[in-house]
Amino acid sequence: MGEIISSNKIDIYKCKEIKLPVVLCNPQTVDEAAIADAGYRRCAFNLLLAAALASLPNGERAKKAQETALSVLPKQEAVYLVDYEMLFDPRYEIDVLKLFYEISRRNRLIAKWCGRIEGQALVYAEPDCPDYIQYRVMDYDIICVN
Repeated sequence: MGEIISSNKIDIYKCKEIKLPVVLCNPQTVDEAAIADAGYRRCAFNLLLAAALASLPNGERAKKAQETALSVLPKQEAVYLVDYEMLFDPRYEIDVLKLFYEISRRNRLIAKWCGRIEGQALVYAEPDCPDYIQYRVMDYDIICVN
C-alpha cells in the first residue's frame, strides 16, 4: 500500500534502506546534488529506452517495451530516474508505477515524477491527451514525497 509523506520527513541518504520506489512529486523538493551525494546514479531514461527499442523491429517495439525498459537499467545500482515520459505512451501499455516497483526489486530507486499530485493520486498529462493517466497512490507499493 502506497504512502504520501511530506518532504521534511524523508532523508535522501536513508532512501537506500527503503526497498520501495520513492517518487519525488514536488519539483521544489528535488535536490539533485544530495541525491547524487547519496550514491544515486542519474538516469535519463528516454534516451536509453529509445535506443534499445530502435534496435527492435517496428512490430515488436510495443510488445517488448516493458521488458526492454527493465533490461536497460544497470543492475544492483541506486538509480535516480528522470526523463521517462515515453513510458506513458499508450502503445506500450505500461503501468509506470508497477514498473517502478519492478525496478526497485533490483535497484534502489528514486524517480522524479513528471506529472503532478492531486490529493491521493499521481497524474500524468491532461485529461484530453491520449497519454493521460491517474494512479491512486494507495493501490501501489510506493512512497511519494510531496
